[in-house]
Amino acid sequence: MSNSGADAEECSIQNRYMSMFLVNYLGAFRNFFTSKLAISIEGLQEFIDDEDPSLSELLLALESYGIVVKFVGSKESISEIKIVYENCDTHESYAFVYQLDHLTSLIRLSAQLGISLMAILLMKILSKIVCQNKIIFKALILDLDDTLWPGTIAEEGLDAIKRNLRSPCGKPFVNFMWFVRTLAQEYGLFVAICTRNHEQEIKQAIAKLKLSEFPIKDQIDCVIANFADKSENIKRIAAEFSIMTNACIFIDDNQINRDSVAYSLPDVFVPQWNSHDELINIIEALGIFDRGELSVKSRNRKAILRTIKQDREVYLTPSYQVKIHQDPNHQEAMRLYRTAGQFKFNNNLIFSDPYESVYFEVFGYDGTSFGVAAALTFLKSDDQIEVVNFALSCRFFCIGLEEFILIYLSKIAASKNIVFDFVESQHNLQASAFINKYSDIFLESTDTKLKLVLNPNTLSKLQTSTKLREQENG
Repeated sequence: MSNSGADAEECSIQNRYMSMFLVNYLGAFRNFFTSKLAISIEGLQEFIDDEDPSLSELLLALESYGIVVKFVGSKESISEIKIVYENCDTHESYAFVYQLDHLTSLIRLSAQLGISLMAILLMKILSKIVCQNKIIFKALILDLDDTLWPGTIAEEGLDAIKRNLRSPCGKPFVNFMWFVRTLAQEYGLFVAICTRNHEQEIKQAIAKLKLSEFPIKDQIDCVIANFADKSENIKRIAAEFSIMTNACIFIDDNQINRDSVAYSLPDVFVPQWNSHDELINIIEALGIFDRGELSVKSRNRKAILRTIKQDREVYLTPSYQVKIHQDPNHQEAMRLYRTAGQFKFNNNLIFSDPYESVYFEVFGYDGTSFGVAAALTFLKSDDQIEVVNFALSCRFFCIGLEEFILIYLSKIAASKNIVFDFVESQHNLQASAFINKYSDIFLESTDTKLKLVLNPNTLSKLQTSTKLREQENG
């Protein structure tokens, strides 16, 4: 299913915001999460109008995405909505409560977008289900001229750009940047500039602008300013953030640039917009940056990635400490397997006895925890260890963690064989690359199993590729 902004217009639903929600957000989620979902919503039934065209259209369209929604319960007033959803393939059920503590803003959004309040609420509930299972979009890639500031710096100069930003015509630009700044700060969203300009000129201009004029100046994680194809630059930005291009949203005022990127990179979400207020409405209505909770780890994500990149530049392979935790309830493993996008050996979620899980927490040079970096779930028998899943967070690629974990497996296996359940897909390209890198260590034994070949030579090869060391518990 394509994820380009243009495709949203082809959706059978007439309202363009609901179309984008289905095609660009829910469709992207269904590419990762293919199981059918049955959702039960308690508390709204008495408030639903039988003649609500927005809700009727949305419910019907959701069925084509393998999502069936049922409204239950009868109440005269509600302050919270109870939701239960079931994975129809695994029969696992999950429940949460949606708080109605921002109803006025939802009513405003409903009026501005021409979508009924019940349809808006359903989109918000679905968005929460999505972000509980997979964070889809992680980076906002922004053009500059006439997107973040009114005018063209190469033609008008920085002084004119400053005047424009301070004038009434600049207010929508500045307001939008305050909105992006808040998203970046609270959710750890990556922000990048992708512009056809000279890099040094752009960096100098941003440095000279005040925070009140350019609110995102201290939230920009990457600047790519050149005259190359923007699609190629977006690939560079995604690689810089250790994410895939399907986790990126590209914002540009120029229709030619939007069409070019949407055609060259159909997995990038390229919204169609005419004003900055409309852009904010798209982001709010679609819930594309919604998170299940405010998390200190999420807020620190960018700083952690920046620190790791700086350390890699200095040390090539950092000598961090790694703490190995038992995960008796599989909670951390489950979370990582659901959210990992590039390094995950398969989509199986096996969490019953006698399976065991462990997770790996990385600590920086100053002792600061970088958070959960990887997880393993395995089954021990008399003669072998079967690793049923292995996942790594994208922040921790290429620091030697993959090798560290294989060495750990060799220690707990002793003389037992080690096999991995591995199913190659478009969503685990980094895992495939790692296996190919060590093709002399991973031996294919069946279509879906890999045997780990560990001997003095291969262990030495792994040990020379990592400087990570285990932190003692206690």
